[in-house]
Amino acid sequence: MNENKRKKIWYQNINIQFVLGFFLLLIIGIGISAYMFEFGYLASGNDIWGHLFKSDVMYQSIKQGDWYPLYTKYWYNGIQPFRYWAPLPYYILAFFQFLARGSVLHSYYIFVGFTFVAGGLGWLIWGRIAKRVPLGTVLGVLWFFLPENFRVFYCEGNIPRIVTTILVPYLVLMVWLYIKKNHKVALLGIVFVMMGMTLSHVMLSAMAGIGTFIFLLLYSIRKKCKRKSIHIIIMMLLSYLICGLWLIPALSGGLVGMNPEASASVMESLSYSLFTSLN
Repeated sequence: MNENKRKKIWYQNINIQFVLGFFLLLIIGIGISAYMFEFGYLASGNDIWGHLFKSDVMYQSIKQGDWYPLYTKYWYNGIQPFRYWAPLPYYILAFFQFLARGSVLHSYYIFVGFTFVAGGLGWLIWGRIAKRVPLGTVLGVLWFFLPENFRVFYCEGNIPRIVTTILVPYLVLMVWLYIKKNHKVALLGIVFVMMGMTLSHVMLSAMAGIGTFIFLLLYSIRKKCKRKSIHIIIMMLLSYLICGLWLIPALSGGLVGMNPEASASVMESLSYSLFTSLN
């Protein structure tokens, strides 16, 4: 068997593994949704009902032709529901509510399956490109069940954080594609992924940016190559600028606009000691 034929068979095997891995993710995702639907399970956290309420507000407004509702008297006595809370997760849930023929609970069950498949697919695509499909499949299945991701989904019910979690594998993939494979189109992918994160959860988007910056700093020092790292940072900053139409009003008022004492008390409740953070 010549070398070209052997490579072709190997390439075909990787494609078959990718298809099988995708169907595995799809079957497990459908199974989780069906199980939760059959037994009526929902996330137990305090956040879930507020997010489902806002997704229903978005869905009902879109039905009336209003694609960005500014106010509802039922949300904190008239506070803008999509100013301080990034709107992308509610557009996603509104779309699933459309598929569920207006049922907000059924849209949640569809969202569960979507979360599993969409989040795992990022790792599977990495496995396909890196020619390590079985490893990518395992990572894709485990991503949903990682303790922190599982806690956010079922114990908090924080939909914006869940959507951001879906996007993390794609950010890793795009950074890896540009650094290791030199794919220029990955820079555009970084812009879109960071826009998705920013329009889902600003704080986690900022944390992702800081984490990526630290990684690129260490990478530049080790490899003695700054050019690619600078390109990625520029693309990330560009994504924030593109989101400025929503981001600037979101950062005006709310927690950012509180007086120092009120802001400090909120941040204190969200902070942990260095020992706990590193444990």
